[in-house]
Amino acid sequence: GVLGVFGLVVNCIDYDLDDSSFKSVVVKGFCDLLIFKKVNSICLLSKLLILWFKRLSRESFSLYNHLVKFFTSYVFYIDSSSSVLAMCYVPVLKEIDEYNLGEKLDIKMDEVNSTLFNLTKGLMYMNEKKAINAHGELACYILDYLLDENQPYTAMLVDTLNKLEIDFDNTTQTHPTDRKSVV
Repeated sequence: GVLGVFGLVVNCIDYDLDDSSFKSVVVKGFCDLLIFKKVNSICLLSKLLILWFKRLSRESFSLYNHLVKFFTSYVFYIDSSSSVLAMCYVPVLKEIDEYNLGEKLDIKMDEVNSTLFNLTKGLMYMNEKKAINAHGELACYILDYLLDENQPYTAMLVDTLNKLEIDFDNTTQTHPTDRKSVV
C-alpha cells in the first residue's frame, strides 16, 4: 500500500547527496511533510539526522542549510519532537554502525551522541519541560539496545544514561536536612 511505497522512497535516499541531485529535492519535500505533520516516520527522520551529521562539503552546502532550518523548526515548533527524536537515537546508531557510515561520511560519533542527547533532553531549545518524558523514553531505548545486542557503543551509551540523571533505584530517599544529626 501507500506505506510500502513511502518506505521504498525513503530507502532510495542514499548519503551521497549533493545540491544538484534530484534526491535533494525529495529530501526537501520530506522535510516539509514532517514539519506540516503529513508524515511521521522514524526511518525518514533517522536518515535526515545522518545526512545532517555528515561532513559538510561544498557540493552539499545548500542541502545542509535546509536540514539545519528543518531541524531548528522541527525542534522548536513541534511539541512531540523530543519523544520522536528519542525514538531515532538507536536507529541512527544502528545504521551508522551497520553501514560503516562513521568512516564513509566522516561522522563523529561523540557529536552525534551529544546532539541527539541535547535534542531529546530539550537543551537545544532551552525548554526541558517540553522534553520531560523524552529522556525517560531515551533511557528505555538505550537499555533495550544494550540488553539485546552486542554493539560497539556500550561505553558511550552508558555515559549517556549517566547524563540523563535517572534514578534507577526505586527507593525513597530522604533529603539531607531530614536526617537527625548525631552528636
